[in-house]
Amino acid sequence: MFLCTFESDFSYGRISSRMTRQVAIVRHGSVPGEYIGRYIGRTDVLLSRKGIDQALSTGRFLRNLRFSSCKCSPMLRTMETGRIIAKETDGSISTEDSLREIDFGNWEGLNFSEVSARFPGDVRQWLSAGDDFTFPGGESIRDFHERVAEATDRLLKSGNRNQIVVTHGGVFRVMLCLLMDMPLRCAPAFKIDYGATALIVMDDDSSSVGQLVYLNNEEVLHG
Repeated sequence: MFLCTFESDFSYGRISSRMTRQVAIVRHGSVPGEYIGRYIGRTDVLLSRKGIDQALSTGRFLRNLRFSSCKCSPMLRTMETGRIIAKETDGSISTEDSLREIDFGNWEGLNFSEVSARFPGDVRQWLSAGDDFTFPGGESIRDFHERVAEATDRLLKSGNRNQIVVTHGGVFRVMLCLLMDMPLRCAPAFKIDYGATALIVMDDDSSSVGQLVYLNNEEVLHG
C-alpha cells in the first residue's frame, strides 16, 4: 500500500535555506465537457472557460514565488495554460515536446467503458503488462517513461533554478516520482485534477532528491 500526506497551506518561509532549486509542475486547466473522462493524449483541444480561470488562479498563486520561466508541452491546452501563467508571473515561456501526454492510439477520444467494450483484450493486457504495454496505434508506456525521464533530466541540468512546467496528468505523475526518487509504479497513486499544482524544492544539485512541499487539487486552490 502507498500512503502519502501533503500540506495544502503552503508558506515559502518554511523551506530550508539549503533548498535553492524549485520546480512547480502544473497540469493544464480543464477542457470542454465533452472531453472530460476521455483519453485525449494526442488529441489537441483548447481550455474551457473554467480551465482559463484555473490558469489565472495558478499564475497568481505562483507570482510571489520568484519563478522566471515556464516550460510547456506544445499541445493547445498546455500552451494556453502556460501563456496565462507566464503573463501573471512575468516569466518567459518555451515548449518541450517530451512533455506531451502519452499517445493513447486507438483509445483516443474514448472513455474507459467504451474502451473496455471495444478492446477487452487490450484492457486485460494493459492491466497486467506494466511498462511492456503499448497502446494499439499509439505509444508504449516504457517509451513514455523514458522520454519524460529525459525531459526531467534536461530540466534539472538547465541551470535555471526556478522553473514552472505545464504539462498533462500522466507526465505530472511520472515527474513527481522521478524528482522524488520514487518507483514509477507509485505514479497512479497521485490524484492530479485539472489545474493541479505541485511545488518541489531541492538542493542546487541536479542529482539531489526533491521534497514535495505543496500539492493541491482543483477543489483546494480554485474552489
